[in-house]
Amino acid sequence: TVQALLRESDNYIPQVEKIKYEVGNGTFVDDGGIYIRWINDIVRYGMYASKTFQRRDILGVYSGLVTRQLTDLEYAWEFNYLVDVKDEEDKKIRVCIDAKHMGNYMRFANHRDTNQNGDQLYVVYNDLWHVLYIAQAEIKLHEQIFVNYGQGYWENKKKYDF
Repeated sequence: TVQALLRESDNYIPQVEKIKYEVGNGTFVDDGGIYIRWINDIVRYGMYASKTFQRRDILGVYSGLVTRQLTDLEYAWEFNYLVDVKDEEDKKIRVCIDAKHMGNYMRFANHRDTNQNGDQLYVVYNDLWHVLYIAQAEIKLHEQIFVNYGQGYWENKKKYDF
C-alpha cells in the first residue's frame, strides 16, 4: 500500500537529504561503490559492485529528467502506478524519470525475475519523489546488481533467458 511505502521511505529521508545537500553545494563525492561493465551484444552493459554492500545499504539515487513525455521506455520509471499525480488544476498527469539522455549509473542495473540483489524504493522528501536503489541482500565485490523492472516493462519487449 501507499501508506506502507511512505512509512518505509521515512527511514531513508536523512540519506536523501544528505545526498541532495552535498550535490547542491558541490561537496558530493562518488564513493566509487558502483562501476559499469560491458556484458555482451544483447544485454550490453551491467552495473557491478566495486565494494561489498550490506542488506538495506543505498546503492544510489536513480536520476534523470523528470518529465511527462518519455523519449524511450528503456530507462524510465513512472510514478503513476503508485499514486495519482495531479497538476495545479487537479487533473491526472503522467510523471516519469527518464534517464535515457540524462542519468547516472543506476540506469545500468539489469533485470532478473527472481533472486534480485537490488530493489527500488520510492522515497518522498520535501514533496518530491525519489527512486533509491537499495541492496536487497548482501552484494559482494564485483557482483552484478539485478533489480526487477516489473511486469509492465516487458509488455512489448522480448525477454532473454541467460
